[in-house]
Amino acid sequence: MTILVLAEKPNQGKKYANALGINDEKGTYIEGYSSILQEQTIVTWAKGHLVGLCDFKEYDSKYEKWNLQDYPFIPSQMKRKVLPNTSQQFYEIKKLIETNLNTKNDSIIIATDPEREGENIAYSILNFIPHVKNNNLTIRRLWANTQEPQELQNYFQNLKPSSDTYPLYLEADARSIADNLIGFNFTVQLTLLLRNSNVDGLYTVGRVQTPTLFMVYEREKAIQNFEKEKYYTLTAYDENNKVSFSDKDKRKFSSKEEAINFLEKHSIQINQSQQGIIEDISSEIKEKSAPSLLKLGGIQNLANRKWGYSLKRTLSIVQSLYDKGYVSYPRTDCTYITHAEFEYLNQDLDQYQKVLNMNFDSVHREPRSKYVNDKKVLEHYAIIVTKLLPSPQTFNKFSIEQKNIYRAILEHSLAMFAGEYKYNQTQVDLKVNDLLFTTSGQTIIENGWKDVISDNQTENQVLPQYEVNSIFNEANPLYIYINEKETQPPKRLTEASLGGEGGLMENCGKMVDDEDKKDNLSSGIGTPATRSQIVASLISKEYLKVSKNKLYMTDKGNILCRALENTAISSVEMTADWEKHLQSISEQKRTREQFIEEIKVFIREFSEKLPLYIDENISREDVNKVSASLGTCPICQNSQIVKRKMKNGKLFYPCQSRSCDFVIWGEMSHRKIKEPEVKELLEHRKTPKLKGFKSKNNKSFEASLKIENDKVVFDFPSKDKQKGGEK
Repeated sequence: MTILVLAEKPNQGKKYANALGINDEKGTYIEGYSSILQEQTIVTWAKGHLVGLCDFKEYDSKYEKWNLQDYPFIPSQMKRKVLPNTSQQFYEIKKLIETNLNTKNDSIIIATDPEREGENIAYSILNFIPHVKNNNLTIRRLWANTQEPQELQNYFQNLKPSSDTYPLYLEADARSIADNLIGFNFTVQLTLLLRNSNVDGLYTVGRVQTPTLFMVYEREKAIQNFEKEKYYTLTAYDENNKVSFSDKDKRKFSSKEEAINFLEKHSIQINQSQQGIIEDISSEIKEKSAPSLLKLGGIQNLANRKWGYSLKRTLSIVQSLYDKGYVSYPRTDCTYITHAEFEYLNQDLDQYQKVLNMNFDSVHREPRSKYVNDKKVLEHYAIIVTKLLPSPQTFNKFSIEQKNIYRAILEHSLAMFAGEYKYNQTQVDLKVNDLLFTTSGQTIIENGWKDVISDNQTENQVLPQYEVNSIFNEANPLYIYINEKETQPPKRLTEASLGGEGGLMENCGKMVDDEDKKDNLSSGIGTPATRSQIVASLISKEYLKVSKNKLYMTDKGNILCRALENTAISSVEMTADWEKHLQSISEQKRTREQFIEEIKVFIREFSEKLPLYIDENISREDVNKVSASLGTCPICQNSQIVKRKMKNGKLFYPCQSRSCDFVIWGEMSHRKIKEPEVKELLEHRKTPKLKGFKSKNNKSFEASLKIENDKVVFDFPSKDKQKGGEK
């Protein structure tokens, strides 16, 4: 009997082999007898997705060129292919299965990441190898949130039947098919329709990407349309002690005159010392327990706020620590751990403290429901440190980013053992005639867990020693001030407030009035793992830009949103419906095929309406903004020269007209051509002499650029004419 273990990536596979006690490495796999599984065992691995859906052009060569009349394209059967970049690894796995698994006793253990996408990676491979189905090979599932050897051994001895997790593959596959059909069809159609409106560029559409972009778009509109309004509030000010008391009733007045009239009715004159009395002093000891354990969105929020890391970057850092075995599985939306994790943290608490030279009183050595709840850990528990502790030497070799993230995770893992943060909250109420004003102060009693989490420090806010019935008079002056304030526009979104914990992607249900829709959006749109990818994609595709950690719409993003404004594809409600239907697949309440048929109907109906949306929504002003013209084309004289970017990121400056082939390349002879130089060339048909060009022999030279015979060519000084040439 032979068992083949399929991991998701090489590092993961090698950790599994180590835990299983096999070490005969053969390049793409490791084999040997495992005392844990008590069978001859082969551990191999994917490299992410090895099998994927085919491009449209692989159904029919006519789709190599985009023609509007060919869309929508909805194949009756989805085609799949071995992905070319990782094809060698697929065929290695295929060979291993066909060679070694030939009897009913042979079996496969899926050991990819314990999540929907891990399930998708595995079954995309296995379903593409006929030998697996033809021989009815037994498949079991490793569902492990750790890469710590001892824990892995326990998980390998408690495998799940494949039927427990296979519905997760069906859900993930349905999501992939839907994204493929929606993305390809609407991207092609929108791009071509916009081109017909003289808007160049590639405009991608996505099931989750597009409504996410619209969240930023709507926030941007709210900021732009916001009109400041002045309002006025009241403050009592203790001159001797320099203490402000706010209006206890929190009144707001629309004008200063209204505030003055109000005060006069209560026999109060501004800018004059008033009589007042301390009416009440209350004091209460309060305490706060440590924050919840971290989920992916939580550590992303923390890192974005504290160090400015993007969501994608933070996920990558946590993933690198997970791959090394120092933290638990990162793609989690859970803030709880089970009793098993609590016990190993509790047992080695002193050792964990030593990693950060920390020393605190561990008050809570028993599990508490805020942090430990076996029933609430469904797929993955919270992100915590593992049993594997980095030595001082190893920790010093971490990158600065890894140190920051590991420290944050360790601090949050340990904080639940520390005591509560305790403080004395004091409130003082002041009466001026019949108006009440109030102020408060806070005195720390015990720092508790705040000594563990480094960015949670609080300072004392000490009030003077007021006494009840003490009076304000001329010797102890009290003034009433009218404060002029302005309403503030909505806050600009950050990556964290969009895709992190508590962000719009997670809490978009609050934006919906319909209760059924609101319920569908209880988990938000996207998953903890995909949210960071979606936000990063919107930035890389230049729909959004980041400045000082804030998100801004680009002209390109605006025109996409203008084109699809008030349509179903831009709506979080539609995405919510789809997410509910997708979840029902893994819950076995509906089939993958039923969902895909619904998606196909939607694509057909939306495709019919799309041209009308663009005609109604896109104006000449929109076109001009996105075109970013650098000047009139010197050849056709009718259209504009615009800046474009190739797939490899290099710039070029073509004519907007489809019938004109004129272009200025963004790089000539190893020198980048700058926008001011492009404008100079367009205006005068020639630039001044430019430095920094290099010949094929890597020799530097100088030359002007000029337009000649509908091309951009070099114009050399007379002595160098013989060395001239074209791009």
